[in-house]
Amino acid sequence: MKEKTWAQYLEEKRMKVLNAIIPVLRPFRITKVDYEVNLETYQETLVIDDTRIGCTCNSIEAILQEVVGYLFIKTWVPPRILVSDPYVDHCVETITRYWVKEEQ
Repeated sequence: MKEKTWAQYLEEKRMKVLNAIIPVLRPFRITKVDYEVNLETYQETLVIDDTRIGCTCNSIEAILQEVVGYLFIKTWVPPRILVSDPYVDHCVETITRYWVKEEQ
């Protein structure tokens, strides 16, 4: 029996991730979704709208947790922050710790 290469494993994982997260995002009308796998570096990145979240070596459950964090940040936090709140700031910082920050 021929063993899978790491690239084959990652391509199969990509399809499993997309099958798991698209139904979660669909009710929020989020359709711009991808799970990118860089076969040169083996880095895995979840892309939702314009947000990129590093997910290298994450389980599908951990990736779903990132999706829930994304939904929390994008749907609950922005309309409710009227003044700076250190507890909310810390929560946002913790949830977004793996989000890829755009270089200025």
